[in-house]
Amino acid sequence: MTTPPNNPWAGYFLPPGPADTASLSANRVGELAPDQKKQMQGRLLPRLAGSVFGAIIFVPFLFCFGGTLLGSINEGEGGVELIPFGIMLTVFGGIALVAVIGGAKPALALVDIAAGRVEQADGRLAWRGNEYRGVTEGRTLTLLSGVELMPGGYRFYYLPRSGYIASAERLFLGGTEADAQAELRRALQDVFNFTDDDLPENQAGRLSARQVTAQVWAAVRSGLVLSPFLLMALFFAVGFPFIFFTQRETPSGEDWIGILIGSGIGLVFLVGLGAIILTPFFDIFRGEVQSIEGEVEERAITTGSGKSRRTNYYYIVNSQRFDVGQRGHQALIQGRRYRLYFFPRSKRVVSVEPLFT
Repeated sequence: MTTPPNNPWAGYFLPPGPADTASLSANRVGELAPDQKKQMQGRLLPRLAGSVFGAIIFVPFLFCFGGTLLGSINEGEGGVELIPFGIMLTVFGGIALVAVIGGAKPALALVDIAAGRVEQADGRLAWRGNEYRGVTEGRTLTLLSGVELMPGGYRFYYLPRSGYIASAERLFLGGTEADAQAELRRALQDVFNFTDDDLPENQAGRLSARQVTAQVWAAVRSGLVLSPFLLMALFFAVGFPFIFFTQRETPSGEDWIGILIGSGIGLVFLVGLGAIILTPFFDIFRGEVQSIEGEVEERAITTGSGKSRRTNYYYIVNSQRFDVGQRGHQALIQGRRYRLYFFPRSKRVVSVEPLFT
C-alpha cells in the first residue's frame, strides 16, 4: 500500500525493506522524534479533553444523587420514593465511569510522550471484533484513531504505559501477503455477516438463503432498539389526542393548537421511524442485490454538538455513498479496490469483496 508523501503517518505504511525515516530512526533507539510527539499529542488531546469534560459534568451529579439516595436510606425511607434516585444514580454513574475509563489511556499516553520512551515488539495486526489490534507475545497494542495498517506481521514501536503504536515496520513472520489478505477478508465478513459461500449468490444479484435469515434477524434487532421511540411517537400521534378528548368536554382554541402540534410532531416521527424499521424488510424479501466496484474512500462526518453530536461513517465508491457504521469504517483498508454488494433501495451493504491485483 502506498502513501502520499505529505502523509504525516507515512511510517505506518512502510513496505518491506523501506528507506529509513527520522521517526523510525528515533523509534529504533527507543525514542520519539519531535514531530512524532506533536502528531500524537494532536490526536490524543481531543479524546482526553472529551473524557475530562464528561467527568466534570457527570461526576458531581453522581455524588449529588448518591448522597441523596444514602440520606434517604439512613432516614428510613424506601420503596417507590427511592426508585427515581436509583435510576438517576445508575445512569449518571455509568456515564461518569465511561468518561473516566475513556480518559485513562490517553492520559497515560501523554505521560509516555512526555517521557519520550518507546519500546518494540514483533507481532501481527489482527482483527479483534471492533478494530485491528497489534497482537504481540503477552500484550495487545492499539492503533491511534484514524491510522490504518494492512493486517499482517509488523515490528511495532509503542508507548510502554498506554500501548499505543507510534510506528510500525512490515515483517513477514512465517507468513505471506496472502495471510494479510485473508485477515482483511475475515474482518469484512465479521462486520457485514457474510461468508465466502455467499459471494457467488451476491455476484448473481441475489441474497443467499443464509444471508436472508441473518438480515431478517438484524432488522428485527434494529426494530426492537427503535420500538420505545416508536411507541412514544404513537402516543403523541394517537394516544395524546384520545386522552385529551376523553378528559375534556369542549376543547378551547388553545387546546386545539396544542393537540394539532403534538399530534403532528408525533405523526412525523411515527412515519419516519416506521420507514426506518420497515425498509430493510422490503429489501430483504425483494432479495435483489446490486454491486459497485472501485477504489474505496472512507469518510466520517460529524453533525451537531453536545448531546446531539453524532458521527456517521461512509464508504465512497465512484461518487456513491454507503453508510457502514464505525465497525465497517474500522475493518476496511482504504486506497484499495473492492466490490461492494448492496440493497438498491436502502444502499445497505451486505458484503464486500476485496479485489487484489
